Amino acid sequence: METIYTRIRTRARQIVSSFPTPDFYKKEADAIASSRKLMEKSRHISDLKTIVTEHLEDDFGHGLQHAVKVSLEAGS
Repeated sequence: METIYTRIRTRARQIVSSFPTPDFYKKEADAIASSRKLMEKSRHISDLKTIVTEHLEDDFGHGLQHAVKVSLEAGS
């Protein structure tokens, strides 16, 4: 049985996919790549991701994947 959250998430993804990629991701691609490299090399970030993953109950909406994306953007 499909939950209401699954239906909402599916609909949100449909809406987002109808828009072009924001200019930020094109203009700042190099900075985002640098941010990703720094994040991947950091032992502290790796440890934090492990801790969060162990305690994350679900990944709807603003889960770990979203937090990583926001962190990459902030680092760029």
